[in-house]
Amino acid sequence: METNKTVQNRNSSSVKSGGEYVILTKQNELALQVSDGSVVLSAPNGSVSQRWKLKKIAGGAYKILSCATGEAIDIMYGALDSGVWVHVWEDIGAPTQEWSVRKTKDGSAYVVLSKPANKCLDVVGISAVEGNHVQIWEDVKGENQQWIFVSVGEPEEKPVKKPAAKKPAAKKTAVKSSKAAEKKAAPIAKAEPAKIVEKKPEQTKLVEKKTEPAKIVEAKAPKHPGRPAADTKK
Repeated sequence: METNKTVQNRNSSSVKSGGEYVILTKQNELALQVSDGSVVLSAPNGSVSQRWKLKKIAGGAYKILSCATGEAIDIMYGALDSGVWVHVWEDIGAPTQEWSVRKTKDGSAYVVLSKPANKCLDVVGISAVEGNHVQIWEDVKGENQQWIFVSVGEPEEKPVKKPAAKKPAAKKTAVKSSKAAEKKAAPIAKAEPAKIVEKKPEQTKLVEKKTEPAKIVEAKAPKHPGRPAADTKK
């Protein structure tokens, strides 16, 4: 079962801000649970209503926030007397929402103390049964005031960006022949831009042709052979 696995893997190290926990009574390992705004005891079941997140504040105290509602464990009516129940209320930064979490002398559990009242989170009537409520009471060092924090979620740590590794500088190799060749190399002549010659269009010469007068050719009558010429003398 998930519940047994959670209980068996309890974290004996110190609680951490931002960590998520199931909080069990040392008396009989019932879990703190949110129920309609109240804080009651219930058998561990792995539900989000039994998960609590610690948030460290100034002075070394903590807020104990429900992972189900985001509300903080708070003393009802703002009273500081022994026997006043606790419930969950919106996080308003009130002193009654501030708790010190200290290990017991044998290190097996924690005592949760109200900072303004200096009283312990305590099981009502020393009766750790399902459905019973939780109150504040003066420290009597009983197991009904001792709590086991079982880690179910470590605080997220932002990854640290490592600086990029620098590339090793290229080794300078003294090559005399290449340097000498560079010095002797003739400078590269810059090519001059080609001159654009604008060609002017040639004017076409108009040659006036003189018309020669037509030659009048006098047509002569053809001579007919075999026919005597006419005698003009009579």
